[in-house]
Amino acid sequence: MSRRLLAVAWAFVVSGLSVPALAQDPPLLIIYDSSNSMWGELTDGSRKYEAGRRALKRALQNMPQDRPVALMAYGHRDASSCTDTELLRPFAAAGEEHSSTIQAVENIRPTGKTPISHSLRESLKILPGSRGEILLISDGLETCDLDPCELVENWQEKEVNVRIHVVGVGLNDVERLAMSCVAATSDGTYIDANSDEDFTAAVARVSERPTQLADADEQGSYVLLIHAVDELGQRFVAAGTLRSQKQEGTTIDVRTHGRNVLSAPGDYSLTMGVLLQDGIIYQPQSVDVSVSEPGETKVTVVVPRPASVSAAFEKAGERHRGALITAFLNGAEVFKLRPGDRALARPGAYTFRATPEADSQLALQAQLIEGEHTDLLFEMAKTVNVRVQIALPGGEKIQRVVELWQEGEQKYRFHGGHGAMVLPGEYELRSDDPITPIHSYELSVEPEDQTYDIPVASGYVVLEYAGDALDFTGNADRGFLKSFVSGKQVYMVPGQPVAAAPGRYQVVPHKSAGYFDPQTVDVLAGETITAVVEAKATGALIATYREGDPWRVSPDRAFVSSPDGLEIRRSFLRPGVAVRL
Repeated sequence: MSRRLLAVAWAFVVSGLSVPALAQDPPLLIIYDSSNSMWGELTDGSRKYEAGRRALKRALQNMPQDRPVALMAYGHRDASSCTDTELLRPFAAAGEEHSSTIQAVENIRPTGKTPISHSLRESLKILPGSRGEILLISDGLETCDLDPCELVENWQEKEVNVRIHVVGVGLNDVERLAMSCVAATSDGTYIDANSDEDFTAAVARVSERPTQLADADEQGSYVLLIHAVDELGQRFVAAGTLRSQKQEGTTIDVRTHGRNVLSAPGDYSLTMGVLLQDGIIYQPQSVDVSVSEPGETKVTVVVPRPASVSAAFEKAGERHRGALITAFLNGAEVFKLRPGDRALARPGAYTFRATPEADSQLALQAQLIEGEHTDLLFEMAKTVNVRVQIALPGGEKIQRVVELWQEGEQKYRFHGGHGAMVLPGEYELRSDDPITPIHSYELSVEPEDQTYDIPVASGYVVLEYAGDALDFTGNADRGFLKSFVSGKQVYMVPGQPVAAAPGRYQVVPHKSAGYFDPQTVDVLAGETITAVVEAKATGALIATYREGDPWRVSPDRAFVSSPDGLEIRRSFLRPGVAVRL
């Protein structure tokens, strides 16, 4: 069946919003992946969901402003739902309210499964007359036991005129093959996005300006459509080779997902097998294929069903987003999978490892059997979120880096305001602050999230500058409080109290302000001491050069030094400019 070109003018009303009848571009529905795996990282270290926000923002800003655009997200509300799809933005011109659309994307957090097929079915309720374009952004395969490629094939038979572009976010070979089928079957474009920059470029490429639909049945072409199924009829992503039986050495790579275009008719030997998570073709099967007429020739290959495995994480009886899982066979790493993925694998005795948190370095043993599915459940250690505040006598609470120790070993180090996931138990809390250190505080971490206030005995020191304004050589806007015990110091602002543990300190004025003697103070718990530092008397020195002398170079500077070893803060002079010394 020949694909018809999309009409150049659209007039419709969607969700009660009128879309301009003169819009020259077909409506575009963006389907955004917000499944749990979007927490993962791209090759450049950026988070997938963060890169997606940036890519969508730039796409909405740069595409034709009158183009009708809608936005749908899936997998962002329910961790276990296969129908978690939400229309975040009804159809409106791209230039309208795109800031609110971006805000909607920023507010969602990756949560659940990847219901691609359900989202595509829902899109037909939104696209007027089942026509238009879809930009599908996904970082993985369908996780709801459905085949989106088969769904799109059925659309063609029903004359659903929707073209789907797919941006694959960090996909492996198996995932790329399956998702490219969705694009190829609908005459769309598939693009890989493996970095933040790739993501932005890919979304821009397929959203800024639609391209002409190609005629799927070009005159004289021979197209081979291959389905790989097991003995029960379940379809699989498969790959293999097609070899001409007459022209020796003529072999091409073929796949089940997508259209395989042949250069000529003839008799062929087709060898296909299920593509496994580690990239291996599992037990390939061979059949003879005869292609005689232009157009589509459909072939079904019955293949053995491999083993399959999926994994989930729980923490204290509740589902957790988990982390990337690595599979080892005979001690060697063979593949990785994400929570919720269904990975096809060779049979064998595997070890699966994952580290969702520092205290949960997990490993499971599992025997994978051909034709059977195995569900893994990783039980994480029960940790709680601990935040720490330092409570001063005046009621002030400050946050800084703290350490938790057990039996002479540092177990955790974190910023108290940010918090950390910690195992409940008894700890010794330490904080290496220059002025108010905590050398040992017994902290009992309870089995629930909590913020702990750690009392610290301290007094306060206030710096004040005094003296004649003419005796100051610079701005008296800073100083330092130095501990005689640790030798360390902290920054002071005149007039603002600085907390300090009981002990002896030196208040050190800033040199650029003038000439001062440091003040020694003894701090007592709960008391405030004001250290007044007075500027020493200064005189003014002005350097001049005698006019009329035969200077080789016009003099523009001078320097001053003291033969008696007096302290000089500013030794550089400009002729005619007074310097206080």
